[in-house]
Amino acid sequence: MEIKNVIEKLDLSINYVELSEIQLNFMIKNESESEKLKSLFQQFLDTENKSNQRSVFYDEIIQIVRGQLKRTETVGEILDILKFSVKMLFVDCIIAPGITLLNEIFQLLPVPWNQDPVKIHLITKTIYETSNHDFNNTMFILNKIIDFNKLGFYVALTLFWSLYLHHFKKDTHHYYKMYDVNKFFKLLQQHDRDEQNNKEIDINTIFQLLLLISIYQSYVLFNEESASSHQVFQDFFKVFPHDRERLKTHLSKIKSLVEIRYPVSWKQTTDALMLVEFLELDLMKSIDERSNQHTTIEKNNVAAVDCVGENENGEEE
Repeated sequence: MEIKNVIEKLDLSINYVELSEIQLNFMIKNESESEKLKSLFQQFLDTENKSNQRSVFYDEIIQIVRGQLKRTETVGEILDILKFSVKMLFVDCIIAPGITLLNEIFQLLPVPWNQDPVKIHLITKTIYETSNHDFNNTMFILNKIIDFNKLGFYVALTLFWSLYLHHFKKDTHHYYKMYDVNKFFKLLQQHDRDEQNNKEIDINTIFQLLLLISIYQSYVLFNEESASSHQVFQDFFKVFPHDRERLKTHLSKIKSLVEIRYPVSWKQTTDALMLVEFLELDLMKSIDERSNQHTTIEKNNVAAVDCVGENENGEEE
């Protein structure tokens, strides 16, 4: 099962924001539009939650911001609108217009930003900090933007690294960039060592780690594009066949850890059972399937070469 389907199936609960946290701090040069936006936002604040009228105000607010987005002139203005858009995603209301606006932001940004580590750093930092470093909210956005375009893809993977490093309690100044495969496995090795010394395990924490691993597995370890196609980011996509087996080894250790800590009851514990099923049926099984696919392709390639060789020998005779 694809990780996007897994996340949607899990229905990670979004942590909604208070409307008082949202600020209209981006500049709208047209005074009448600025006043209209402030008025709509106040009505939005004053209207009962989940009412139809509230949804209408929400749509109108998004429409005004969309118009402003097309007139932005500086990186700062873009980031202010991005910050506003992220906050509005987590208002307990209709979420679809907010996703559409977020997509439009990514589509309107210049193509050279796709290969600009500084711009990706700024966008990632804005999204992650605006999401209050919240795992579920960040995963929600990551899951949406990864398919927007190339910029969305790289920002999503940088968000992955923010969450992954946060999981291992690394300093925040390391968060907003991508790292290579060796860094990914180095942190997993740290997890193996740490868990061996812990008397208790937190199922929720391990489940979050597995969700992060599944992101990396799907979009980096199983990435079909050549590393060089990622240009300035190619070092982060250099993957070797044995890396999949390395991951499977770590997943087996996590599985054993859960079974050892829950020697009798884990099969009757819903959370532990779901975790082990996710490990076996989604993560480990997909590694086996991918390995089998590559083995079949290699055998077919060898057979094709042998066949060509035989034909050439026959022609020479």
